[in-house]
Amino acid sequence: METASPLYDTKGAIVGAIEILTDITDRRQMEMALASEHDRLAAILDGIPIPAFMIDRNYTITLWNETVR
Repeated sequence: METASPLYDTKGAIVGAIEILTDITDRRQMEMALASEHDRLAAILDGIPIPAFMIDRNYTITLWNETVR
């Protein structure tokens, strides 16, 4: 993520820019790990021959297998 702003001199003329960069490597790695875990759990559920589903902490169904129709 980047944010840039102009840098002014004492007369108000733009003489440069100030830029802020944020390293999001850790966040992207966690997002990729979460997606991988989701795929793994979905594959496990799809391998179960009976209707099965997964709910989150708010009791919302987040995954279900293809047996449930």
